[in-house]
Amino acid sequence: MLKDFYVGENSGKFSEEDKKFYEVLEQSMIIMECTRCLDPSETTAQEKPLLLNLETQDLLVFRPKQQDFQAMKERLVKEIEIRLMKKCFSVLCYLHPEYMGDSDVLKCAKSSKLPEMLRELKEKVLRENCKLKEQTATLERLSFMYSMVLLNCLSVLHKLARDCRLKVQSEVDQIKTQYLESKCSATFLKLRKEELEILLNTYTPEKIQVHRKIRDTLNEMVAKEEQEKATVSKNVSAYMVLGKEFEELVNEYKHLRLEIENKKWALQEFMKSYE
Repeated sequence: MLKDFYVGENSGKFSEEDKKFYEVLEQSMIIMECTRCLDPSETTAQEKPLLLNLETQDLLVFRPKQQDFQAMKERLVKEIEIRLMKKCFSVLCYLHPEYMGDSDVLKCAKSSKLPEMLRELKEKVLRENCKLKEQTATLERLSFMYSMVLLNCLSVLHKLARDCRLKVQSEVDQIKTQYLESKCSATFLKLRKEELEILLNTYTPEKIQVHRKIRDTLNEMVAKEEQEKATVSKNVSAYMVLGKEFEELVNEYKHLRLEIENKKWALQEFMKSYE
Protein backbone atom coordinates (compact mmCIF):
# COMPACT_ATOMS: atom_id res chain seq x y z
CA MET A 1 0.00 0.00 0.00
CA LEU A 2 2.75 2.42 0.95
CA LYS A 3 4.62 1.63 -2.30
CA ASP A 4 1.53 2.51 -4.33
CA PHE A 5 1.24 5.75 -2.39
CA TYR A 6 4.91 6.63 -2.97
CA VAL A 7 4.61 5.92 -6.68
CA GLY A 8 1.45 8.02 -7.20
CA GLU A 9 2.05 10.66 -4.55
CA ASN A 10 2.83 13.40 -7.07
CA SER A 11 0.16 12.36 -9.56
CA GLY A 12 -2.59 14.31 -7.77
CA LYS A 13 -4.98 11.38 -7.41
CA PHE A 14 -4.69 11.27 -3.60
CA SER A 15 -6.74 13.64 -1.44
CA GLU A 16 -5.56 15.22 1.79
CA GLU A 17 -7.46 12.58 3.72
CA ASP A 18 -5.63 9.83 1.80
CA LYS A 19 -2.28 11.45 2.46
CA LYS A 20 -3.12 11.77 6.17
CA PHE A 21 -4.07 8.08 6.26
CA TYR A 22 -0.82 6.93 4.64
CA GLU A 23 1.29 9.24 6.82
CA VAL A 24 -0.29 7.83 10.03
CA LEU A 25 0.12 4.29 8.66
CA GLU A 26 3.78 4.86 7.86
CA GLN A 27 4.45 6.46 11.24
CA SER A 28 2.73 3.58 13.06
CA MET A 29 4.73 0.98 11.12
CA ILE A 30 8.00 2.77 11.84
CA ILE A 31 7.24 2.91 15.57
CA MET A 32 6.26 -0.78 15.53
CA GLU A 33 9.52 -1.71 13.81
CA CYS A 34 11.60 0.38 16.19
CA THR A 35 9.79 -1.20 19.15
CA ARG A 36 10.57 -4.66 17.81
CA CYS A 37 14.24 -3.73 17.45
CA LEU A 38 14.39 -2.36 21.01
CA ASP A 39 12.50 -5.25 22.56
CA PRO A 40 12.33 -8.34 20.30
CA SER A 41 11.26 -10.55 23.20
CA GLU A 42 7.64 -9.99 22.30
CA THR A 43 8.00 -11.75 18.94
CA THR A 44 11.15 -13.89 19.41
CA ALA A 45 12.97 -15.75 22.14
CA GLN A 46 15.88 -13.30 22.12
CA GLU A 47 16.82 -11.39 25.21
CA LYS A 48 16.15 -7.69 25.45
CA PRO A 49 19.21 -5.85 23.95
CA LEU A 50 20.55 -2.51 25.03
CA LEU A 51 20.37 -0.17 22.04
CA LEU A 52 21.46 3.46 22.54
CA ASN A 53 20.05 3.29 26.10
CA LEU A 54 16.55 3.58 24.65
CA GLU A 55 13.41 2.03 26.03
CA THR A 56 10.15 1.32 24.29
CA GLN A 57 8.51 4.03 26.41
CA ASP A 58 10.78 6.58 24.69
CA LEU A 59 8.98 5.92 21.42
CA LEU A 60 5.52 6.70 22.80
CA VAL A 61 6.03 10.41 22.27
CA PHE A 62 6.23 9.78 18.49
CA ARG A 63 2.96 7.90 18.29
CA PRO A 64 0.21 9.58 16.25
CA LYS A 65 -2.84 10.98 17.97
CA GLN A 66 -5.30 8.42 19.26
CA GLN A 67 -8.06 9.81 17.07
CA ASP A 68 -5.90 9.64 13.92
CA PHE A 69 -4.67 6.19 14.86
CA GLN A 70 -8.21 4.89 15.36
CA ALA A 71 -9.37 6.36 12.05
CA MET A 72 -6.36 4.78 10.33
CA LYS A 73 -7.17 1.36 11.83
CA GLU A 74 -10.78 1.50 10.64
CA ARG A 75 -9.80 2.52 7.12
CA LEU A 76 -6.92 0.04 7.05
CA VAL A 77 -9.34 -2.82 7.59
CA LYS A 78 -11.48 -1.62 4.70
CA GLU A 79 -8.44 -1.11 2.43
CA ILE A 80 -7.17 -4.58 3.24
CA GLU A 81 -10.61 -6.06 2.54
CA ILE A 82 -10.79 -4.23 -0.80
CA ARG A 83 -7.30 -5.33 -1.83
CA LEU A 84 -7.91 -8.91 -0.73
CA MET A 85 -11.15 -8.91 -2.71
CA LYS A 86 -9.31 -7.64 -5.80
CA LYS A 87 -6.68 -10.32 -5.32
CA CYS A 88 -9.42 -12.95 -5.01
CA PHE A 89 -11.12 -11.66 -8.17
CA SER A 90 -7.76 -11.72 -10.02
CA VAL A 91 -7.11 -15.31 -8.96
CA LEU A 92 -10.67 -16.29 -9.85
CA CYS A 93 -10.44 -14.71 -13.29
CA TYR A 94 -7.06 -16.37 -13.80
CA LEU A 95 -8.54 -19.78 -13.06
CA HIS A 96 -11.74 -19.04 -14.99
CA PRO A 97 -11.21 -16.33 -17.63
CA GLU A 98 -14.89 -16.52 -18.57
CA TYR A 99 -15.76 -14.80 -15.22
CA MET A 100 -14.02 -11.53 -16.18
CA GLY A 101 -17.23 -10.01 -17.53
CA ASP A 102 -19.29 -10.79 -14.41
CA SER A 103 -20.23 -8.19 -11.82
CA ASP A 104 -18.41 -7.86 -8.49
CA VAL A 105 -21.41 -9.32 -6.63
CA LEU A 106 -21.41 -12.40 -8.84
CA LYS A 107 -17.65 -12.70 -8.57
CA CYS A 108 -17.92 -12.42 -4.78
CA ALA A 109 -20.47 -15.23 -4.75
CA LYS A 110 -18.29 -17.40 -6.96
CA SER A 111 -15.26 -16.64 -4.79
CA SER A 112 -16.76 -18.77 -2.02
CA LYS A 113 -15.55 -21.80 -3.99
CA LEU A 114 -12.08 -20.30 -4.46
CA PRO A 115 -10.45 -22.13 -1.48
CA GLU A 116 -11.66 -25.44 -2.83
CA MET A 117 -10.42 -24.54 -6.32
CA LEU A 118 -7.01 -23.53 -4.98
CA ARG A 119 -6.80 -26.68 -2.88
CA GLU A 120 -7.61 -28.82 -5.91
CA LEU A 121 -5.13 -26.84 -7.99
CA LYS A 122 -2.46 -27.26 -5.30
CA GLU A 123 -3.10 -31.01 -5.11
CA LYS A 124 -2.93 -31.21 -8.90
CA VAL A 125 0.36 -29.28 -8.94
CA LEU A 126 1.76 -31.55 -6.22
CA ARG A 127 0.70 -34.63 -8.18
CA GLU A 128 2.24 -33.22 -11.33
CA ASN A 129 5.44 -32.41 -9.42
CA CYS A 130 5.61 -35.96 -8.08
CA LYS A 131 4.98 -37.33 -11.55
CA LEU A 132 7.59 -34.98 -12.98
CA LYS A 133 10.14 -36.09 -10.39
CA GLU A 134 9.43 -39.73 -11.21
CA GLN A 135 9.72 -39.04 -14.94
CA THR A 136 12.93 -37.10 -14.35
CA ALA A 137 14.41 -39.97 -12.33
CA THR A 138 13.32 -42.44 -15.01
CA LEU A 139 14.77 -40.24 -17.73
CA GLU A 140 18.08 -39.94 -15.90
CA ARG A 141 18.21 -43.70 -15.38
CA LEU A 142 17.39 -44.38 -19.03
CA SER A 143 19.89 -41.75 -20.17
CA PHE A 144 22.60 -43.43 -18.13
CA MET A 145 21.66 -46.86 -19.50
CA TYR A 146 21.56 -45.58 -23.10
CA SER A 147 24.90 -43.82 -22.62
CA MET A 148 26.50 -47.04 -21.40
CA VAL A 149 25.00 -48.97 -24.32
CA LEU A 150 26.26 -46.36 -26.80
CA LEU A 151 29.73 -46.45 -25.26
CA ASN A 152 29.79 -50.24 -25.57
CA CYS A 153 28.62 -50.01 -29.18
CA LEU A 154 31.30 -47.46 -29.98
CA SER A 155 33.94 -49.68 -28.38
CA VAL A 156 32.80 -52.67 -30.45
CA LEU A 157 32.72 -50.59 -33.66
CA HIS A 158 36.18 -49.22 -32.94
CA LYS A 159 37.55 -52.75 -32.41
CA LEU A 160 35.89 -54.05 -35.59
CA ALA A 161 37.16 -51.10 -37.63
CA ARG A 162 40.71 -51.57 -36.30
CA ASP A 163 40.74 -55.32 -36.99
CA CYS A 164 39.23 -54.98 -40.46
CA ARG A 165 41.59 -52.16 -41.34
CA LEU A 166 44.66 -54.18 -40.36
CA LYS A 167 43.51 -57.07 -42.51
CA VAL A 168 42.62 -55.20 -45.67
CA GLN A 169 45.03 -52.27 -45.42
CA SER A 170 47.80 -54.01 -47.32
CA GLU A 171 45.43 -54.97 -50.14
CA VAL A 172 44.06 -51.44 -50.26
CA ASP A 173 47.59 -50.00 -50.39
CA GLN A 174 48.57 -52.34 -53.21
CA ILE A 175 45.47 -51.49 -55.23
CA LYS A 176 46.02 -47.79 -54.62
CA THR A 177 49.65 -48.07 -55.74
CA GLN A 178 48.65 -49.81 -58.95
CA TYR A 179 46.00 -47.19 -59.57
CA LEU A 180 48.47 -44.34 -59.08
CA GLU A 181 51.04 -46.01 -61.37
CA SER A 182 48.42 -46.47 -64.07
CA LYS A 183 47.30 -42.90 -63.67
CA CYS A 184 50.87 -41.59 -63.97
CA SER A 185 51.49 -43.69 -67.09
CA ALA A 186 48.26 -42.43 -68.64
CA THR A 187 49.24 -38.85 -67.80
CA PHE A 188 52.70 -39.23 -69.42
CA LEU A 189 51.16 -40.80 -72.53
CA LYS A 190 48.64 -37.97 -72.72
CA LEU A 191 51.43 -35.38 -72.48
CA ARG A 192 53.44 -37.15 -75.18
CA LYS A 193 50.34 -37.28 -77.38
CA GLU A 194 49.74 -33.55 -76.90
CA GLU A 195 53.42 -32.87 -77.72
CA LEU A 196 53.25 -34.92 -80.92
CA GLU A 197 50.00 -33.22 -81.95
CA ILE A 198 51.58 -29.79 -81.43
CA LEU A 199 54.64 -30.79 -83.47
CA LEU A 200 52.47 -32.30 -86.20
CA ASN A 201 50.32 -29.18 -86.41
CA THR A 202 53.37 -26.88 -86.38
CA TYR A 203 55.82 -28.66 -88.73
CA THR A 204 55.16 -30.42 -92.05
CA PRO A 205 57.32 -33.40 -93.10
CA GLU A 206 59.26 -31.12 -95.51
CA LYS A 207 60.00 -28.62 -92.72
CA ILE A 208 61.12 -31.40 -90.42
CA GLN A 209 63.53 -32.71 -93.11
CA VAL A 210 64.98 -29.21 -93.59
CA HIS A 211 65.34 -28.72 -89.84
CA ARG A 212 67.17 -32.03 -89.59
CA LYS A 213 69.65 -30.93 -92.27
CA ILE A 214 70.12 -27.58 -90.51
CA ARG A 215 70.69 -29.42 -87.22
CA ASP A 216 73.26 -31.71 -88.84
CA THR A 217 75.08 -28.71 -90.36
CA LEU A 218 75.08 -26.87 -87.06
CA ASN A 219 76.37 -29.97 -85.28
CA GLU A 220 79.23 -30.20 -87.80
CA MET A 221 80.05 -26.51 -87.32
CA VAL A 222 79.96 -26.91 -83.54
CA ALA A 223 82.29 -29.91 -83.81
CA LYS A 224 84.75 -27.92 -85.96
CA GLU A 225 84.64 -25.00 -83.56
CA GLU A 226 85.21 -27.32 -80.64
CA GLN A 227 88.16 -28.84 -82.45
CA GLU A 228 89.59 -25.41 -83.29
CA LYS A 229 89.03 -24.31 -79.70
CA ALA A 230 90.92 -27.33 -78.45
CA THR A 231 93.82 -26.58 -80.84
CA VAL A 232 93.96 -22.92 -79.79
CA SER A 233 93.77 -23.87 -76.11
CA LYS A 234 96.66 -26.28 -76.67
CA ASN A 235 98.76 -23.60 -78.37
CA VAL A 236 97.92 -21.04 -75.67
CA SER A 237 98.95 -23.53 -73.01
CA ALA A 238 102.25 -24.03 -74.84
CA TYR A 239 102.88 -20.29 -75.03
CA MET A 240 101.89 -19.79 -71.38
CA VAL A 241 104.97 -21.77 -70.43
CA LEU A 242 107.12 -18.86 -71.69
CA GLY A 243 105.85 -16.57 -68.89
CA LYS A 244 106.72 -12.85 -69.23
CA GLU A 245 108.25 -13.34 -72.71
CA PHE A 246 104.87 -14.53 -73.94
CA GLU A 247 103.14 -11.48 -72.43
CA GLU A 248 105.68 -9.19 -74.15
CA LEU A 249 105.06 -10.94 -77.48
CA VAL A 250 101.34 -10.55 -77.02
CA ASN A 251 101.64 -6.83 -76.23
CA GLU A 252 103.95 -6.34 -79.25
CA TYR A 253 101.48 -8.24 -81.42
CA LYS A 254 98.65 -5.99 -80.24
CA HIS A 255 100.75 -2.90 -80.99
CA LEU A 256 101.60 -4.13 -84.49
CA ARG A 257 97.97 -4.99 -85.18
CA LEU A 258 96.95 -1.48 -84.09
CA GLU A 259 99.57 0.16 -86.32
CA ILE A 260 98.47 -1.97 -89.25
CA GLU A 261 94.85 -0.94 -88.72
CA ASN A 262 95.83 2.74 -88.52
CA LYS A 263 97.91 2.53 -91.68
CA LYS A 264 95.09 0.75 -93.53
CA TRP A 265 92.72 3.52 -92.51
CA ALA A 266 95.21 6.21 -93.56
CA LEU A 267 95.78 4.48 -96.92
CA GLN A 268 92.04 4.26 -97.52
CA GLU A 269 91.64 7.95 -96.78
CA PHE A 270 94.55 8.81 -99.06
CA MET A 271 93.05 6.76 -101.90
CA LYS A 272 89.70 8.49 -101.46
CA SER A 273 91.29 11.93 -101.59
CA TYR A 274 93.37 10.93 -104.66
CA GLU A 275 90.27 9.80 -106.52
